[in-house]
This record gives sequence, structure tokens and C-alpha cells, in this order.
Amino acid sequence: MTETEQERRLFVEDIIADLDSYTHTCLTQSSYPRTQRYVLCNEISKLVNEIFTLAVKLKKKYYTKTTLQNIDVNLDILRYKIRESHIKGYITIERKQKWIRRVNEAGKIVGAMLEKQKHNDKQQEK
Repeated sequence: MTETEQERRLFVEDIIADLDSYTHTCLTQSSYPRTQRYVLCNEISKLVNEIFTLAVKLKKKYYTKTTLQNIDVNLDILRYKIRESHIKGYITIERKQKWIRRVNEAGKIVGAMLEKQKHNDKQQEK
């Protein structure tokens, strides 16, 4: 594993840790009704924890393709849950935009790593 790849993995972990922190802020400071705090907030919280767990695994694993794909899928599900929160009126448009921006930042890095992984796989086939 090259030094830049290792740095990128650590950077992904930092970005996702920042996303986790902001998610906690959003969930505690927004106006989710009591019933949704136990349903939607719990789902969002579990998703972010799963993404963070996968980021830590990404740092430790040698072969990372499936881990990256799992992070990518969970980020898409998180985007949907954030949109759902906004549609139902639990979060403001400003909070949604800031939150989605952080998710997209993590998604861009994961996407770039997936593309690099695909390129490496093609190189190994030759």
C-alpha cells in the first residue's frame, strides 16, 4: 500500500468522523417529534455509526473494494434519510444543505477511491 493511499484512508476516516459529529448535532438540535426520534433519528444514527465502522475497517484491510462499496451504499441511504427529514419538516433547508454537503464530501473521496480500485483491478488483469 502506497503512502498516499494510506493518507487517503486516514482522510476518509477524518471526514466521516466530522460527519458523525455534525449528524449528532443535527439530531439533537432539530425538531424531530418524539416518535421520529426513536425511529428516523435512530436509523440515521445507526447508518452513520456503520459508515464510521466501515471507515475504520477500510484503514485496516488489505483488500478494500467491498468495504468501499458498502460505505458508498450507506452514504446513499443516508442522503435519502436526510431528504426524508427535510420533506417531513424536521430540519431546515440550511441544515439539510450543510448536512448533505458533508455527506457528498465523503462520497467524493470514496468514489475516487473506488475508481482507483477499479483501475488497479484492470491493471492486474493485464
